[in-house]
Amino acid sequence: MAASSLELHALELIDLIYGAACDPALWPAFVERFLAAFPGTMFTVEILSRHPHFATRGAVITSYPEEFGKTYLQHYCKMNPYLPLFSGMQVGRIARLSNLMSPADVKKFPFYHEWLKPAGDFTYGPGAVLVRDEGRMLRASIDIPDRIGDLEAPLARLLQVLGPHLIRAFEVNDRLTTATLQQQGLEGLISRIDGAAFIVSAGGRLLQANRSGERLLDEGTLVRQAGLGQIVFQA
Repeated sequence: MAASSLELHALELIDLIYGAACDPALWPAFVERFLAAFPGTMFTVEILSRHPHFATRGAVITSYPEEFGKTYLQHYCKMNPYLPLFSGMQVGRIARLSNLMSPADVKKFPFYHEWLKPAGDFTYGPGAVLVRDEGRMLRASIDIPDRIGDLEAPLARLLQVLGPHLIRAFEVNDRLTTATLQQQGLEGLISRIDGAAFIVSAGGRLLQANRSGERLLDEGTLVRQAGLGQIVFQA
C-alpha cells in the first residue's frame, strides 16, 4: 500500500474520530469509513474493567456483526489466546499479532475454529493497549483475514497514527458524559427549590435556572442576562 494512500485514509479517519469525540453517536460512521477503505478487515476498541466489583468487558466500537459480538462477550472472550499477551504489553506499543503468535499456532486453538474462522478467518492484524490504569484496560485491534495478511504491516502503521487520537477522543467522551450527568443532577436539585435559583460559573455566566429564576429573568426587573451570558442585578 502506497504511503500517500495510507496518509489520506489516516487524515479522513482522524477527522471522523474527532467528530465522534464530540458526539459518540458518530462512531459507526468512523467504522463504516474504515471498512470501506479496508474491506474484509474488522476494527474494534474494547474495554476491560480491572475493578474486582465491576469486572465488565465490552466493545466500545466494533465492526463485527452483532451476533458475533454477543457470543464473544458471553463465551469466547474467555478463550481468546491474545488477551494474556495484551495484559502485560507496554501502553501505546503497536504489536503485530503474527509476531505475538504465528497464524499456524493460532489455528491450533478452539478460539480460531469456533470464532475467528467463522467471523472471517482472522489470523493477522495489529493491536495496541491504548490505556491501562487501576480501573480499566482499553485496547484497539484491526483483524485481518488470512488471505490478505500482507496488510498487517501498513495497517500497523495506520494504527500507530490513529492511536493517540483515539485516546483523546475517548477522554473527551468520558468528560462529556460526566458533565451531562452532573448537569442532570444539578437540574434536579434546583428544580426542587421553591424560590428563584441559579447555577452560575465562576465568571458569573448563567448555567442553569429553575422555573422561578426563569420568570425573574423574563420580567427583567431584578436580574437580567448581559451580553456574554452573565447574570447581573438591575440595581
